[in-house]
Amino acid sequence: TTIGWVPDIWGVGRVEVAERSGFDFVRRNVRKRKVVWPDLYYVCDDHVARGMLMAFATFGVRVPEDVRFVCSAMTGFRPVFSKSVAAIVSDPYPNGDEVARRVLDWLTKRRPFPASPVESVFAEGETFP
Repeated sequence: TTIGWVPDIWGVGRVEVAERSGFDFVRRNVRKRKVVWPDLYYVCDDHVARGMLMAFATFGVRVPEDVRFVCSAMTGFRPVFSKSVAAIVSDPYPNGDEVARRVLDWLTKRRPFPASPVESVFAEGETFP
């Protein structure tokens, strides 16, 4: 199984840039290859994922027949796809109070900032049967 990792785009208020980067990522790969796709694309940003899915549709790449597709999505932010896209979904908001308390403890008392796992759920979708 080959996995294509897609670079992250960071920045608040840069939704259009993230979507465009996803679209351009696919467009560049269509030009470079003779339509040899990895078995799976995993995308860490759901806005980049949306741009990639638009590009796949534009260039006639079928999901999941030609390539499978999974993205990381956060339920507290948008978009979490209304279409059936396979996603690893996390919700940072329920843990917000605890994270804020730990940050405050670190800033005021210099207590160590322990790492805590973020609970994630795999949401099955048409892009990864």
